[in-house]
Amino acid sequence: MLRLANFLLSRKSWKHWIAVVALSVAATEVIVATMSWLLLGRIAPDYLLTGMVASLLVASLVSTLLLLLADKSRALACSLADSESKLRTLFELSPLGIALTDREGLHVEFNAAYLRISGYAEEELRALDCRALTTPEFAEEEARHYELLARDGRNGPYEKAIRCRDGSQMPVRANAIQVRGGANRQYVWTIIEDISEQKLKDKLIWTQANYDALTGLPNRHLLMDLMQMSLATSQRNGLHGAMLLLDLDHFKTLNDTLGHGQGDKLLREVANRLRSLVRNQDTIARLGGDEFMVLLEDLSQEATEAAVQAEVVAENIRAGLGQPFVLDRTEHHISSSIGIVLFLGRRRPLEDLVSYADAAMYQAKSDGRNTIRFHDPKMQAVLEKRGALEQSIRLALSRNEFRLHYQLQVDQHGKGMGVEALIRWQHPEQGTVSPADFIPVAEETGLIVPIGKWVMETACRQIKDWRDNPDMAGLTVAVNVSARQFQDPDFVAHVRELVELNAIPCGHLKLELTESMVLHQVEESIRKMEVLRKLGVRFSLDDFGTCYSSLAYLKRLPLDQIKIDRSFVLDITHDPNDAVIVKAILSLAGSLGLDAIAEGVETGEQRNFLELHGCLAYQGFLYSRPVPAEVLEQEMATRPA
Repeated sequence: MLRLANFLLSRKSWKHWIAVVALSVAATEVIVATMSWLLLGRIAPDYLLTGMVASLLVASLVSTLLLLLADKSRALACSLADSESKLRTLFELSPLGIALTDREGLHVEFNAAYLRISGYAEEELRALDCRALTTPEFAEEEARHYELLARDGRNGPYEKAIRCRDGSQMPVRANAIQVRGGANRQYVWTIIEDISEQKLKDKLIWTQANYDALTGLPNRHLLMDLMQMSLATSQRNGLHGAMLLLDLDHFKTLNDTLGHGQGDKLLREVANRLRSLVRNQDTIARLGGDEFMVLLEDLSQEATEAAVQAEVVAENIRAGLGQPFVLDRTEHHISSSIGIVLFLGRRRPLEDLVSYADAAMYQAKSDGRNTIRFHDPKMQAVLEKRGALEQSIRLALSRNEFRLHYQLQVDQHGKGMGVEALIRWQHPEQGTVSPADFIPVAEETGLIVPIGKWVMETACRQIKDWRDNPDMAGLTVAVNVSARQFQDPDFVAHVRELVELNAIPCGHLKLELTESMVLHQVEESIRKMEVLRKLGVRFSLDDFGTCYSSLAYLKRLPLDQIKIDRSFVLDITHDPNDAVIVKAILSLAGSLGLDAIAEGVETGEQRNFLELHGCLAYQGFLYSRPVPAEVLEQEMATRPA
């Protein structure tokens, strides 16, 4: 009956409404007939008539109710269908990616936006675990989000990156909610939003706020943050850092003369050149105008050494910027004034350090420009002294102020077997300058290479001169070689040239190398040594035992001799540790088939201890001090045979 009523209500024709009335009458007749059959003869006809009228009213009322219920049912069904249609349209047209996954992580349903964002085809995505879309770097974080989802039933919004079909990564913002479906199964609705454009805009905004638009270098704002980080790093590792503030001299004049367009080109070229002049770990920033800051980290723990390191970088910058710049095929020359301030941890506020660097830079300008100044007057004095020493070394080379002295080396019988060539500097005003004062500066500045070449040339000529002297002809001359000199690409060729030029007999030239030098690049060191050995050059490992030795590599080196450092010989008869070390060195030399010589032998007790334990060659004040060649010749002429 309800279905019939619902059907009738769905039709709007008047004919169908007549049918509804007929339905009501028919229902009434059925009721009256039934009552008549059941009650006839039992009650008065008046009562029967009244009952039939009442029945008619009841039937009409029931029919009306049935029709109303059918109408409501139909309206509700239409409303639900309409809502589902709207939701489906919203689901499909949404710009947000929406997906339903089961508890195993498989995709049950998803919209077009989800397909577009992930880049997968529909069949591929249905077979894919949703967790496979998460990039490895977000996997751990994604696992925590799933835990929160299981606990709270919802999670988000949070950001992550999904791995697209083409292998690219898409930054998204995600929300998730857990729901229950049929058979009490759990599902997860996930909504993802493509935020790649937002990320690009954020990156652009951040870049514009933190980088100089002209040069691409960090600006003052970012530099302040980086400096704070450097102070914190210095606080942790105990290493000094330095700020180098540089200003281009007379840039305003050049800018006004050439125009701002050319001035901007020059600033860009300066930035590019600065990048090539500093270390990879250093930071360069443009503070504005023609001012740049270079931030140096991980310098020495010792302040003076850190200052030297900072000055080396600053000098490299000053010299590099002094080279011509070519703009539109025209050369332009500029110079720079550089102020330096050291820092160690957070002892000074950042603002003070910047102020100190600024003051040092203006001091450099006041002192004539194109120069370097430190904020600390004491440090400035130390560096000025070092700078003067460097200049004096350069002059000493050109003025031939260096001399070679020779210290005798003897065997167990006291017979001379060789000498070590030792450099001395006879300054015209200061007198004799100790090698301990000028050799470190020469090594730091690279001057050790030309000095080393001079020593090698002088020693080889001396071997040639002694060849005709019967007292000196049999002596081997040992020459110390610096690390920079040995690593020089022309080193082998230079030695070969000297050996051939001076006709040096086999075994008469011995090169003393240090452990750290040859073990730094073992294969290259072996190659060079093998080439020189074929020329008759011999090798001694100097200062053995003072640093780490790799015995696996040591036995591969074509050595002839191990030299025991004077620091072990000094207390060999009093310090058990030194005695043990010397014994071990002698034992190692014997096992490797190498000769051993001890330097710094000053007493008979030291010499006796060494001989007792197998060392049969000595060098030290007990036998001879370093003396000029002519003095040594006289000593050898009067020395007992």
